Amino acid sequence: MKLIFLDIDGVLNNTKDVKKYRMFIKGERRVLTDIEPFFYFKRLLQEIEKEKIEVRIVISSSWRLGTTASDWKKLFKHYFGDDNIIMGRTIHLEDDRGKEILDFLQMIDEEKETVEDYIVVDDNIEDIIDYVGKRRIVKTSVKKGLTNKDVRKIIRKLKKK
Repeated sequence: MKLIFLDIDGVLNNTKDVKKYRMFIKGERRVLTDIEPFFYFKRLLQEIEKEKIEVRIVISSSWRLGTTASDWKKLFKHYFGDDNIIMGRTIHLEDDRGKEILDFLQMIDEEKETVEDYIVVDDNIEDIIDYVGKRRIVKTSVKKGLTNKDVRKIIRKLKKK
């Protein structure tokens, strides 16, 4: 199995578009996305399925705070038709997100889950890159969010053995 550590701001939304699509996560709390990045994320999920890549998603965004894995599963089931792809969310340690990602991987290892590899999809990598290395990161643009080019990079990285 491979993991995608997924940020929301700068990936599923951007600063160039004022049209926001609201995905309800918990009660009245909404994750704002933009139409193009949302479309490309759906395309990413379709490509993962088409290529038969065993992937699970871990939410590493600040949107994870105040939510549970179950909240994200419901959101993904409703908007993307698949709740099984969500593994969970990183624990907030008030530390660098790269450290939180490594701690999540260690927790998974202790639970005897086999993780072949992982990537991080994020627009802000300063507190991540020193922990996971450049080769595991797909850096998106906060102005554009997820693009077709990013989707191709993600699939290419996921297909590597």
